[in-house]
Amino acid sequence: MFVGFLALVLCSYMQRVLRASVEIKHLSFDKVLLELEKIRVVTLADQTQAVTPLTKLQRTILEALKVPLDTLSMQPA
Repeated sequence: MFVGFLALVLCSYMQRVLRASVEIKHLSFDKVLLELEKIRVVTLADQTQAVTPLTKLQRTILEALKVPLDTLSMQPA
């Protein structure tokens, strides 16, 4: 039940932030989630992890949510 409450708080925060963003105001919450689901992390042969290249829309969504893009860069496994 507590996890459900946290999910509700997170969804509420995301919806409020996304509505305030002019660039992505036209997207529904479901479309934003579908766009973010397309982000993939790939493990390379040397065991480092890399994020697939982000689209402009994905970058805009992450910037609106104040997610630093450098947190998605390559990190050791």
